[in-house]
Amino acid sequence: MLSIISITQIVSDSWLEKITDENDKKVISLLKENNGALTQSQLVKEFGMTKVKVHRIIVKLESNKIIEKFKYGQTNKIKLKKI
Repeated sequence: MLSIISITQIVSDSWLEKITDENDKKVISLLKENNGALTQSQLVKEFGMTKVKVHRIIVKLESNKIIEKFKYGQTNKIKLKKI
């Protein structure tokens, strides 16, 4: 018998799979590896893509309520929401 937690995880994983592509998953993975938060500048360095590409991924993930973005000096702090 599946517990409520595992059913919730299955639904979350299925939902996440449908709305994300490989680059989105890489950003989510980087955030998970870094306690759920990085600056946007750190994401650009770690991800190895342009600032514009990372910005577009952040906008998409933010609109899907997967991450939150906060002003942090001259950059933004990107925090993974609990889903």
